[in-house]
Amino acid sequence: MARANSKATSVNPFIQIAVLTCLLGITLNAPLVLGRAYAQETSNPLELNEADPLLPETFNPPELEKLEQALETLNTQAATELSEGNGDDAFEIWFRELRLRRAMGRIEEIKALGRIGEIAWRENRTPDVKIITKRLLAIQEELEEEGGENQETLSVLAQAYEQVRALKQAAEIYQRILANARQARDRATIERALKVLGRLYLDWFEYSSAATVYEELLELATAEFDDFNTTHYLEQLAYIYDRATQPEKAIDIKLALIAAYQKKEETTKQLATQISLGNDYTALDRAETASQTYQETFTLAWAQKQFTYASESLQRLAELYEKYNQFDYALQVYQEQTKVQTIADDRYGLMNTYDRIGLIYLEQRDYDRALDSFQFGLQLAQALSYREAYFETQVERTIQGID
Repeated sequence: MARANSKATSVNPFIQIAVLTCLLGITLNAPLVLGRAYAQETSNPLELNEADPLLPETFNPPELEKLEQALETLNTQAATELSEGNGDDAFEIWFRELRLRRAMGRIEEIKALGRIGEIAWRENRTPDVKIITKRLLAIQEELEEEGGENQETLSVLAQAYEQVRALKQAAEIYQRILANARQARDRATIERALKVLGRLYLDWFEYSSAATVYEELLELATAEFDDFNTTHYLEQLAYIYDRATQPEKAIDIKLALIAAYQKKEETTKQLATQISLGNDYTALDRAETASQTYQETFTLAWAQKQFTYASESLQRLAELYEKYNQFDYALQVYQEQTKVQTIADDRYGLMNTYDRIGLIYLEQRDYDRALDSFQFGLQLAQALSYREAYFETQVERTIQGID
């Protein structure tokens, strides 16, 4: 309360509130310190009913311009308070600005609610975010009751919901914007709304809804021969189907994506996508197609001296053979992988490959070859100071098998 009393002596016209008359007829002569005291005085500082000396008696253009200047000054003062670590004082001022913003019209108020709400969210002021979100919901209800909503108001409201991280409400508004745009055959607005909805659904991990949106965006881009966005939406869909563990849907998307990368000569992206495609075939037990995909990937990667992808494609191929208990083929592939890793000076990868080779030989009770593999792995582990104890244990275990 000491701070509140000290502020009562301030003469700053933008901070001090004059004599207030409440609905109950109680007259107060001290300003409200909303940031700290609103939880005690009221649950919602946006619903206070005091007169404000900045509010003009008439709302003609000159008076509104004067009010706008005053509101900008309040915003500057609040930002200064926040930068100095006075968060409560800052939001006291910002809540005053928000009350006054109603006089500037609904769109201006919504924009201010979004701006200040985003600051509150960044500052972890959860009660303030809830207060601002509640006001946005009230405005939405007013719009629905009036039945006079327009695309501009809806767009501003949706953006404000995003700023306060009310993503469900934002998506609902964007769906209405999308429906209105479809009715008006407004292609540009349809595309903008779909892009935002796709992003929101991904933020929620709503992969099914996101896929529906990006499939439509892909159709639009393809119809317009928009190669850039076609590739982008294919990438988004490939990501979505991977995250949703839907390899059967991912395959066609990745085949189209590989073709796009080939056309653009983006070999690195092509190789990564081909390996991912092979993984999808593996997940669906399409072993022959998976094997062919990995082998084609290795051939291209080797030709392009992309040794990381060459090594990974061989590893996936060897693991595929292991999955179907074709250990001799797996060993051949792993041996080829060691050659690639040696050329690439990938000592960590080489160490792990010798481990896999040793484990297969150990399973086959070929202890001499297993020992050779684990000893190679141990030498690398010692040079790297990594997994030394593991390889020492494997060497001892293998020697015991020989004995």
